[in-house]
Amino acid sequence: MARHFLAAACLAFVGACAHGDSEGGAPRLSAADIAPTAGAGWKGSLVYRDYSPPQGEVTLAVEADIAVVPGGLSLTLRYPDEPGANSTDVLALSKDGARFGGDPVIDRRAEGGAIVATTRAPCRDDDRPATCEHLYRFGAREFAIEKRARFDGETAFIRRNAYRLTR
Repeated sequence: MARHFLAAACLAFVGACAHGDSEGGAPRLSAADIAPTAGAGWKGSLVYRDYSPPQGEVTLAVEADIAVVPGGLSLTLRYPDEPGANSTDVLALSKDGARFGGDPVIDRRAEGGAIVATTRAPCRDDDRPATCEHLYRFGAREFAIEKRARFDGETAFIRRNAYRLTR
């Protein structure tokens, strides 16, 4: 079960949704915003909501190497306790900076020496229609990705998974 979720969580990074160009004045990300995360030696955890009974949160150790590549960010993720789930994914950054991981950037701000960005798009979570937000924190010593889902017809977002890494 953990292996299947980890694969799905990694694929969620890619954000397979396709959308049109963003409107003028929308928040933008740049290669300079994500560049501080480049390098090896990231360590931390993945916490994810397990929808299978008894339901609850599962925490796994994770290590990462991150590289800024043409068109985005390459993440090599290793799970010491689940090596079969190790993966490499690319989070695409659109040329105009309006999209990251395939989704529109709806917020970008500097906070505590890091850049914090949020993307939002329609998605499916737990095989149900939803709206998904990804919150990214790009810093030289901290990197985080949190996925939140709000199921259609509901008002609150729930935390689906969160990567928190430091070096």
